[in-house]
This record gives sequence, C-alpha cells and structure tokens, in this order.
Amino acid sequence: MDMDEQDRNELEAEFQAFASRLAEPTAKPFHNVLLVRTALTTIPLLAAGLPSPEEGPRANLFFLSHLRSLLGQCCYIQDPDALPIFPSITMANAFLNEHSPDVSVWLSNSGEASILIDHSARQLATQSATPEPTDIIERHLSNFSFQTCMRELHRLQMELAHLPDDPSLLFYQRLGGSFDLASWTKKLSHSCWSFWRTWYQGFLEGEPLDWELQRQVALIEDPVWNASPEAVAAEIERIRAEFDAPPTSKESFPKHEPKSVSHLFKNRVIASATLQGLAAQVTQSIERFHAETGANALPEALEPLAALPALLLAVNSTIQDAPSDRTIASETEDQLRAEIGRLNAKVAQLENELQKASISKPSVFSDAFKKQLGTSLGDWKLYAALCTGLWFVSGDAEGTQRRLENISHYRDMIFGDVSSPSKAVPARTPVSAESTLEI
Repeated sequence: MDMDEQDRNELEAEFQAFASRLAEPTAKPFHNVLLVRTALTTIPLLAAGLPSPEEGPRANLFFLSHLRSLLGQCCYIQDPDALPIFPSITMANAFLNEHSPDVSVWLSNSGEASILIDHSARQLATQSATPEPTDIIERHLSNFSFQTCMRELHRLQMELAHLPDDPSLLFYQRLGGSFDLASWTKKLSHSCWSFWRTWYQGFLEGEPLDWELQRQVALIEDPVWNASPEAVAAEIERIRAEFDAPPTSKESFPKHEPKSVSHLFKNRVIASATLQGLAAQVTQSIERFHAETGANALPEALEPLAALPALLLAVNSTIQDAPSDRTIASETEDQLRAEIGRLNAKVAQLENELQKASISKPSVFSDAFKKQLGTSLGDWKLYAALCTGLWFVSGDAEGTQRRLENISHYRDMIFGDVSSPSKAVPARTPVSAESTLEI
C-alpha cells in the first residue's frame, strides 16, 4: 500500500499498540477467535468480484470453500468437543491451496484472504503461536489502504477492550467491517447462497444461527462440497427441513444419549429419588414464579425449564418399570438411553438460551425482574440440584459435564448478584450443659 511518512508512522504506532494489547495474558485465549473474525470480514471483499454460478463455476466453488472453512472454524471455537469438525476445515483449506492460482484473475486479494483463512485454521489445529497473530493480521492488512488498515485495527482494539468471559461469546458481539457490506448481498443473490446470506448476517448482527444447525452443515460430505454450490444448497435445505421439523414426543437425540445406563438400574432407589425430587423442585420453582409475578408464560430464556419435569419423570418411569429380579433387556436399556437423550437435548436448549441471555446488551431482564426470578427460576439452589441430578443421571459424560458447568456459569452471570450461595462458613453452635440429651 502507498502512504506518506506521516501515515506510515501513525499506522506503525497503531500496530504496536495492538500488538502490546494482544500480548497481554487476558487476550491470549482470544487470539484464534480474533483471527477468525478478521477472516469473516473478508467475505464481502471476496464476493465483490464473484461471477454468477453459471459464468464461473470454479470461482464459485473456490468462494464456497472459504465459507466452508470459516463455518468449521467458528463451530470449533464455539465447542471444540462437540463433533469432529477439523476434517471439514482441512478439506476446505486443501481446496483453497490447490485452486488459488487458478482463480487469481477473479480477485487480486483472494489469495491473501485464503492465506489468512489458512493461518487461522492452522492456529486452531496446532494451538501454535507461530506465526504470531499480530504478524498474520499485519500481513493481511498490508494489502489495503491506510484508511482501511486503521479502521480494521480500531475494530480489533474495540473487541480487545470488551472481551467476554469465553472466546466463543465474542461471536455474540456485532461484527464490524471495512469492506462494502451494501453490495455483498447483491453479489450473492443467487438462490444457492440463501443459507450463507443468513449465516453471515447473523455474525454481522451478533446473533449467530443455531450452532447445532451450523455443525450439521459443516459435516456435509466432501463429494457434495466438491460438486457445486447448488448441490450444497440442496443438502442444506434437507438438513434445515429435518432441523426445523416439529418435535414429536418420541423424537430421538442419539448424540445426547449416554453410553451406559447400568448405574441407574443398579441404583434405582437413589435414581428414582433424585429424578422425582428434581422434577418436584423444578415444578415448585415454576409455580412460585407464576405466583410471584402473575405471568402466564416463562421468559424465553427459561422456557426449556417447563419441559424438564415431564422428561425427568419419563426417565424415572422407565427405570421403575424395569424388572429387578432378572437381567435388563437390551430394548429396555435402549429405551432408557432414548429418554435420557430427550432430557439432555432439552438441557442443551436451556444452555443455549442462557448463553444468549447472559451476553445480551441490554439485559433481557430488568433489575427488578431479576430480583423476582432470584427466588424461583433464577435461584442458585435450583441449578445446584439440577446440575447435580443431571450429572448423576447421565453417568458423568464429559460433554454433559461441560454443559452443566456452562449452565451454572451462565446462571451466575445473569442472577449471581441476586441469588448466590453464602461464602461464609456457618458458625458452630456451642453445646451447653443444659442441652445434654437425657436417656
């Protein structure tokens, strides 16, 4: 980029300030998400020179591979343990590296965008600090004007100044950009880009699409990705149709089912007491909420709680109906796994809703309403019982443990100032001589 000495000095000072802030210990966990968000800002730039799918099929596949890689990287940052996303990212980046020279005529900066996306993927894969994120971003921005560089550095500095508790929560902040956002939707007006317009708009507004839907798209098979944007669009429509289908009472959620349920049959007295007690506690909290607020419906962020009592009791019924004097049939074990899968799926929905509410600006709850909720649906004792009980029911699965930790964390973020356990150690009451028990 061409600039005079004054601009060069100003830009160098801005880069030094950015590098210094990025090197701080509190910023290091956010290096990867900052790189991915910077790569996301290049989408309008890449789309600017994109021909129609009919006129430039190879260029459109190249552009699609950018989207595939970024989709996978976003999903990985949101939940590294959810599903094996990295093969999809690797295949997308391999396609970019292979075909980048063929489409350089399409857009002069596409090569640099590909390098940025490749670097961000490699950082995720290796968790390496080489090359430094500052060097990656500086190389990327060196292709643009002084004004563009300054705007991008200011955007990054603003994000560093308002870091959330978890890197994935940065996706819930609006994504600013220095490239023409007005024309990118026009360039992607073809129906095959419908999902991607909605997907990208979600990041621009700080309201990402449902992460499970994004993960399902990221896991589309390689032959479909390599066929055409139209083929991918058709598969996405199939996925969305299944994803949006109204749930049935017997819908199954295999990924939320525990591997083993033997501990519940072996400890059915404890399991039954836990499940029935938890169902009663959730029901009482809901009833107290209605009585104290006069509201007919639960707040959107807490709606999943309404379904939990019935799901908990369904699990309990399956355990109690199983014979205790002979070996448990495999069909009964499968039924119990399915019931727990439905329970865990609703808990995952609760986690998602609480996450959104915890970072919403302004808060979805007024201070007065939070104080009311603190004695019912926001009460720390409810979530302590919920997390403990669900952990036992699910057999201490790693994914469940993380989800329950998240739920507890998001509850603390929302209601911690109105409902929290006391940190003081209760004083022991001295036993007087008069209080001696006579036998």
